[in-house]
Amino acid sequence: MNRFEKRKLKQNIYKHANALMYTFIFFLASMITIVAAMHRNDDVEYVNQQELSITATESIAINNGESVKVAASEEALTTIEETAEETTVVETEAITEETEEVTEEVAETTAQQIRITADTLTVRAEASQDSETLGLVDEGDVFDVISQNGEWIQIDYQGQQGFVNAGFVENVE
Repeated sequence: MNRFEKRKLKQNIYKHANALMYTFIFFLASMITIVAAMHRNDDVEYVNQQELSITATESIAINNGESVKVAASEEALTTIEETAEETTVVETEAITEETEEVTEEVAETTAQQIRITADTLTVRAEASQDSETLGLVDEGDVFDVISQNGEWIQIDYQGQQGFVNAGFVENVE
């Protein structure tokens, strides 16, 4: 083997050895990342004043190996409680407003009548296509609306409560 062939062989060995080494390092780093992610623990545990041995700090994290404990001073806890109370008040007001809107919609719905627009329409016992049939109504028949739930309208049908599909009716003015 001459000098040129030896040099070429040496370059190929180094090239392949480097590729193997980088592949091994990548594999090792990936395994370390996967193992670290599997053993990660994001649980937060609250500690009381007896468990907290450090004072004069606003908050502190205590790591006992299996979990991280976070403690806060009385001032920080008071702020958290006040924020929670404010959030509850805002959420309660929003729910009250939504309830009032729904109540107004139901009041409007119950005060109206509908007219059948299909040639013949099936009146169902429940708001479902698979429900029992109470009877058939003809185009132009007018009924009082009891309530509306999505695509189904509850009507007063011959003294019973029945349901018709909202796609085949119109409001009577």
